[in-house]
Amino acid sequence: MLWIAALKKEMIEKWIDYLNKHGYMFIAKHGDRVIGHVAAVPENTSTEIAIFIHQDYEGKWIASELIRFIKDMIKKKGIKKLVAVTEEVNRNSIKLHLALSFKIKDVSGGMVVLEKEI
Repeated sequence: MLWIAALKKEMIEKWIDYLNKHGYMFIAKHGDRVIGHVAAVPENTSTEIAIFIHQDYEGKWIASELIRFIKDMIKKKGIKKLVAVTEEVNRNSIKLHLALSFKIKDVSGGMVVLEKEI
Protein backbone atom coordinates (compact mmCIF):
# COMPACT_ATOMS: atom_id res chain seq x y z
CA MET A 1 0.00 0.00 0.00
CA LEU A 2 3.00 2.30 0.24
CA TRP A 3 2.97 2.79 -3.54
CA ILE A 4 -0.63 4.09 -3.34
CA ALA A 5 0.43 6.78 -0.87
CA ALA A 6 3.34 7.73 -3.13
CA LEU A 7 1.02 7.88 -6.14
CA LYS A 8 -1.45 10.14 -4.30
CA LYS A 9 1.39 12.41 -3.18
CA GLU A 10 2.71 12.59 -6.76
CA MET A 11 -0.76 13.44 -8.10
CA ILE A 12 -1.20 16.21 -5.52
CA GLU A 13 2.24 17.63 -6.31
CA LYS A 14 1.46 17.66 -10.05
CA TRP A 15 -1.89 19.39 -9.37
CA ILE A 16 -0.22 22.09 -7.28
CA ASP A 17 2.52 22.59 -9.89
CA TYR A 18 -0.14 22.91 -12.61
CA LEU A 19 -2.09 25.46 -10.55
CA ASN A 20 1.08 27.40 -9.90
CA LYS A 21 1.73 27.69 -13.65
CA HIS A 22 -1.79 27.93 -15.08
CA GLY A 23 -4.31 28.70 -12.37
CA TYR A 24 -5.11 30.34 -9.10
CA MET A 25 -5.57 29.00 -5.58
CA PHE A 26 -6.58 30.84 -2.43
CA ILE A 27 -6.94 29.59 1.11
CA ALA A 28 -9.22 30.58 3.97
CA LYS A 29 -7.71 30.57 7.44
CA HIS A 30 -9.07 30.78 10.96
CA GLY A 31 -6.12 31.86 13.05
CA ASP A 32 -3.25 29.65 11.93
CA ARG A 33 -5.56 26.87 10.73
CA VAL A 34 -6.32 26.42 7.02
CA ILE A 35 -10.07 25.81 6.86
CA GLY A 36 -10.66 25.81 3.12
CA HIS A 37 -9.43 26.65 -0.32
CA VAL A 38 -10.68 27.49 -3.77
CA ALA A 39 -8.84 26.81 -7.01
CA ALA A 40 -9.52 28.05 -10.53
CA VAL A 41 -8.07 26.72 -13.76
CA PRO A 42 -8.89 29.08 -16.65
CA GLU A 43 -9.29 27.84 -20.19
CA ASN A 44 -10.22 30.39 -22.83
CA THR A 45 -13.15 32.39 -21.41
CA SER A 46 -14.27 29.90 -18.75
CA THR A 47 -12.70 28.45 -15.65
CA GLU A 48 -13.33 25.33 -13.66
CA ILE A 49 -13.36 25.93 -9.94
CA ALA A 50 -12.79 23.49 -7.11
CA ILE A 51 -13.62 24.31 -3.52
CA PHE A 52 -12.93 22.44 -0.31
CA ILE A 53 -14.02 23.39 3.20
CA HIS A 54 -12.96 21.61 6.38
CA GLN A 55 -15.98 19.79 7.82
CA ASP A 56 -15.75 21.77 11.07
CA TYR A 57 -16.46 24.94 9.07
CA GLU A 58 -19.19 23.76 6.69
CA GLY A 59 -22.39 25.79 6.74
CA LYS A 60 -20.63 28.96 7.87
CA TRP A 61 -20.70 30.82 4.51
CA ILE A 62 -16.97 30.31 3.94
CA ALA A 63 -17.51 28.44 0.67
CA SER A 64 -19.80 31.11 -0.73
CA GLU A 65 -17.33 33.85 0.19
CA LEU A 66 -14.47 31.96 -1.48
CA ILE A 67 -16.56 31.49 -4.63
CA ARG A 68 -17.51 35.19 -4.66
CA PHE A 69 -13.86 36.14 -4.19
CA ILE A 70 -12.59 33.92 -7.04
CA LYS A 71 -15.44 35.09 -9.29
CA ASP A 72 -14.58 38.75 -8.77
CA MET A 73 -10.87 38.13 -9.27
CA ILE A 74 -11.19 35.90 -12.32
CA LYS A 75 -13.70 38.22 -14.02
CA LYS A 76 -10.96 40.87 -14.15
CA LYS A 77 -8.91 38.38 -16.18
CA GLY A 78 -11.56 38.19 -18.93
CA ILE A 79 -13.25 35.00 -17.75
CA LYS A 80 -16.96 34.92 -18.52
CA LYS A 81 -18.08 31.57 -17.05
CA LEU A 82 -17.46 29.55 -13.89
CA VAL A 83 -17.80 25.77 -14.07
CA ALA A 84 -18.07 23.52 -11.02
CA VAL A 85 -18.14 19.72 -11.04
CA THR A 86 -19.32 17.80 -8.00
CA GLU A 87 -20.56 14.34 -7.14
CA GLU A 88 -24.30 13.85 -7.51
CA VAL A 89 -24.49 12.68 -3.88
CA ASN A 90 -22.90 15.94 -2.64
CA ARG A 91 -26.20 17.71 -2.04
CA ASN A 92 -24.60 20.47 0.06
CA SER A 93 -22.29 21.47 -2.79
CA ILE A 94 -25.11 21.42 -5.34
CA LYS A 95 -27.35 23.46 -3.03
CA LEU A 96 -24.56 26.00 -2.44
CA HIS A 97 -23.86 26.46 -6.16
CA LEU A 98 -27.56 26.79 -7.00
CA ALA A 99 -27.93 29.43 -4.24
CA LEU A 100 -25.08 31.35 -5.92
CA SER A 101 -26.96 31.35 -9.27
CA PHE A 102 -25.15 28.42 -10.88
CA LYS A 103 -27.30 26.36 -13.25
CA ILE A 104 -27.10 22.61 -13.71
CA LYS A 105 -25.58 21.97 -17.15
CA ASP A 106 -25.24 18.17 -17.08
CA VAL A 107 -25.77 15.16 -14.83
CA SER A 108 -24.08 11.91 -15.82
CA GLY A 109 -21.87 9.20 -14.41
CA GLY A 110 -22.68 10.27 -10.85
CA MET A 111 -21.32 13.78 -11.49
CA VAL A 112 -23.10 17.14 -11.76
CA VAL A 113 -21.72 19.99 -13.87
CA LEU A 114 -22.87 23.46 -12.85
CA GLU A 115 -22.19 26.72 -14.68
CA LYS A 116 -22.54 30.41 -13.96
CA GLU A 117 -22.13 33.29 -16.39
CA ILE A 118 -20.22 36.19 -14.80
